[in-house]
Amino acid sequence: HIERCRIFCYVLDMAGVDGRDPLQDFAALKDELEHYEPGLSARPGIILANKVDLPEAAENIRRLRASNPGLEIFPVCAELGEKTAAVIAALRTLLSTLPPEDEGALLRILARRRKYAREQRDQDNDFDF
Repeated sequence: HIERCRIFCYVLDMAGVDGRDPLQDFAALKDELEHYEPGLSARPGIILANKVDLPEAAENIRRLRASNPGLEIFPVCAELGEKTAAVIAALRTLLSTLPPEDEGALLRILARRRKYAREQRDQDNDFDF
């Protein structure tokens, strides 16, 4: 159902737990979207910069902001529920700026899914004994 999403809310671990780099994680998420369907990663979105209560987060947030100047970044602590109201308000505002859903696009998505299901079914029925 990812192709039906009109906006994306990326949740990134800004503390870099397990040696991860949040900027690389963000790039990987956008890359996966693009591989799934070209243009998907260009849809509007925001970043939830999670785990800001940990000391490593501050530098990673600075780096993230520097590398993504046009993207809204919301430092949050999901565990404590901090600043989540601002995120909900931003998502509502962003969604309200978009045009209504394109019913034709939904029909094209359904047609692609049916075609894929038929192809999978046909592959499953190809047995060589």
